[in-house]
Amino acid sequence: MKTTHKTAWMFLGLSLLLFAFGCAKDVPKGFPALHPCTITVMQDGAPLAGASVLFKPTQYDSLSASGKTDEKGVAVMMVQATYEGVPAGKYKVMVVKQTRERNPAVKDEDIQGQNVSLEMRDKAYIVTNFVDPKYGDSSKTPLEIQVTEGKNEQTFEVQKPGT
Repeated sequence: MKTTHKTAWMFLGLSLLLFAFGCAKDVPKGFPALHPCTITVMQDGAPLAGASVLFKPTQYDSLSASGKTDEKGVAVMMVQATYEGVPAGKYKVMVVKQTRERNPAVKDEDIQGQNVSLEMRDKAYIVTNFVDPKYGDSSKTPLEIQVTEGKNEQTFEVQKPGT
């Protein structure tokens, strides 16, 4: 009976150890240190769910980061959509939320083939922006963040188009 308990405890300990190491993503060699970063996006005082957030580094030797907001407007920022966290540095923050629906006025045969113009392909979809397009342009967005060592959290308010 003692052997069974000892074996069970060893198995449980080994399982927990493997689980802990199996869930972590190892950052590749040469990567800068990554620091936890969560962003909350608000619009008209309410959380903006389903928005894509992108950090574009202001220095050329850094990595960009991205995340998608949940129902509370919170995005966990990641590098290469795999490694949680962001390298220290200054970033322009871009926020985009849009839908793209098929335009029923454009026929399938009008957009098929190799000789279809870009203009016609653009007409094939109706794009609706839920955030002012300036937030999706790194040269126009007023949003910035300075990521430092340790935990980084920041809230941004974005406007609707045309406001």
